Amino acid sequence: MSNFLTLFISLLISSTLVSCGVKKNSKADLDSTNAYVNAIVSSRSCSSDSIAEFENKVKEVEKSLESIQVLAPKYRLKKYKKSLQSLQLEPMVLSQTIFKTRILNLEEEVSEKLSSSISNKELRGIRKKIKKIRIDLERWAFHQCHLRNLIDNDDQEINNFIELESSMCEGGCENSLMPEIVLTDLETREKAISVCSLFNRVNQCRVQYDIATIYNNEKEFISNILVKAKKFFNKEVFGMEDSPLDIECVNGEKKELTIPIYQNENSVSLMNAISENWKADNIEIKYKIGNSGARLELVSNGLSRVELDNRNTIYLNKDVVGVERVKTIAHEFGHTLGFKDCYIEYFDAKSSEVVYYELERDKGNLMCSLQYGTNIPEKYLEKVVSKYCK
Repeated sequence: MSNFLTLFISLLISSTLVSCGVKKNSKADLDSTNAYVNAIVSSRSCSSDSIAEFENKVKEVEKSLESIQVLAPKYRLKKYKKSLQSLQLEPMVLSQTIFKTRILNLEEEVSEKLSSSISNKELRGIRKKIKKIRIDLERWAFHQCHLRNLIDNDDQEINNFIELESSMCEGGCENSLMPEIVLTDLETREKAISVCSLFNRVNQCRVQYDIATIYNNEKEFISNILVKAKKFFNKEVFGMEDSPLDIECVNGEKKELTIPIYQNENSVSLMNAISENWKADNIEIKYKIGNSGARLELVSNGLSRVELDNRNTIYLNKDVVGVERVKTIAHEFGHTLGFKDCYIEYFDAKSSEVVYYELERDKGNLMCSLQYGTNIPEKYLEKVVSKYCK
């Protein structure tokens, strides 16, 4: 069949397909997905023997710490700020094999310490590893139960974008999230169509890609959709949705923002976290205490969160303490303002792995990473000012 005839048939099919059907990520789809997530986020409706086994092993390791002799500190240790530039933007992968290895290494480390004395710093390091494993187990368990059931999960398109962009990179790819990735022609086609479907109908994307293939223009097609996808993700991932907060603004030499705060025993903690993190030289933040507004409530279990249908209220796990507590409150307040988590997380059912990326970890974006987040970027504050200071 000649290229011309193939092109004619493809265009005919395209004109037929484009005239009907619903865009993949319609509002109805998203509302349905949000409702589903909201229903399952507060409970785990399934369990796994391996998860319970891992949790018990971690408890045993923590119990054995009581037998370790801790040396009294002889001097005050200096604290050094970790350089964000040195952080590798590699995906975090969680799987049964990885948990087995991590817990085994932890058991061996603690076993070696039982016959000797350790410093407080070493003990804190071990406890930090235990805490991290528990957090990751909770994440893995949740996604094992639920994320595989989410048909339209935007995170998969973001992951396909990263893999596609990385595979297209030619030279100077040190900033690529997946510098070593190599895709087959079939994988490239599937991922290109997936990314294209964010702003076009899936069938239209298939036809357009196949037409590009006929004329050896796949790279140009992929380059074009990657440019569009960057704009899409900038809006969807780093954009600002409607917020339930009635924030007042007074324009002047500085933008004066008055944030309503629900008065309870946690109000001071909430205001301190906001003032410490959501700040800029050209913004002055004030508060109006009353019976409405942003609200902080402590919970005994579960992840710290903001509910999808009640973003006024921040639920903070009471076991979160210290600097992490302040950062968590500030992060969740970002959701109250209408900002999303800027990380990618999805469950690969084939390998039973959770894959996780923090998109702006290297920039210290607190909305992307609690562990490495050090600030709220100006682009967020500019969006807040633009919305309330008209």
